[in-house]
Amino acid sequence: MAHAGVPIVVQQLGVDGARGAVFAGVELEAAPGQLVAIAGPGGSGRTSLLLTLAGRMRPTHGSAEVGGRRLPQEAKAVRRLVTVARATGAVELQDRWTVQEAVDLQEVLRGHRIDAREAAATLDLCGITARGDERIEDLHPAQRTRLAVALAWFEGPPATVADDVDQGTNTLTEAGIWQVLRGLADRGTTVLASTADATAATGIADVVVTLRHPSGPGAP
Repeated sequence: MAHAGVPIVVQQLGVDGARGAVFAGVELEAAPGQLVAIAGPGGSGRTSLLLTLAGRMRPTHGSAEVGGRRLPQEAKAVRRLVTVARATGAVELQDRWTVQEAVDLQEVLRGHRIDAREAAATLDLCGITARGDERIEDLHPAQRTRLAVALAWFEGPPATVADDVDQGTNTLTEAGIWQVLRGLADRGTTVLASTADATAATGIADVVVTLRHPSGPGAP
């Protein structure tokens, strides 16, 4: 099923924290259904940028529009448009859940049951080999990431963000996850995902944004 994606336009976006700039000077433009790779070392603000564009963190500088909704003025509307598949330290799968319990939760969020064939097909498309009774804490990091993406896929959101897709992977394994994200984008969802290095996303992502350590309040 195709989804209706949304455009995202960002100009000189930044967030300041108690110790100075978290990220600054971000420029980004994505069309509906595009896949965006956000790359940068630890501490460069990858997670905070994703949360900001998902309407969960208030920007300090610059401007951003998601689906024509401005941030921070229309953050509530943006939150309805953007699903957070994963944001490290903020939104993550519960370790004690089983794979099936995670799928069942999506049924609650959607308000109706997910067809068993649809669920099986989506999990297969996302490359999930884990059994339904396996606990998330026992999954390989790459399988955890794939499951987080699959759960977002069930929702069919206009946009989704996925943090640290390189977690516990090598370049080849990570490239497979980017292909899964590519499949979600090809169905219409605008996808933003973060990684330390964009190598695995090369040739797969439509847009690459590179973050660096900010040097101080408001510094690019």
